[in-house]
Amino acid sequence: MPNPTRVETLQIPVPQTVMQSCEKPDSFPIEVLRVWVVDGNLHLGMRTSGDADQWGTILADILKHVVNVHMQLGQGRAEVEKAILDTFHNEMANSSKQIISKQELLE
Repeated sequence: MPNPTRVETLQIPVPQTVMQSCEKPDSFPIEVLRVWVVDGNLHLGMRTSGDADQWGTILADILKHVVNVHMQLGQGRAEVEKAILDTFHNEMANSSKQIISKQELLE
């Protein structure tokens, strides 16, 4: 049985802006994706809205956040974007790569 304390320690904290929005009566934040790497494989839980095109926006925003973090670490925007997008396109083109991840769909 997993050690709950270890799992909680590994969790990334909820961003402060999300916590602040929970205090507003007209705001209802929704978590849509959690991703873990276990033994080199992705495992994820996701909430879907039925609109596949929204995932394009989510993936683009994730890319922008990752680029910004790497820029804060001293890397150039173009260099980071190219590295990520090259790997993304290679992974998408590799149809022989089997998906071994576990997905849990939440409603």
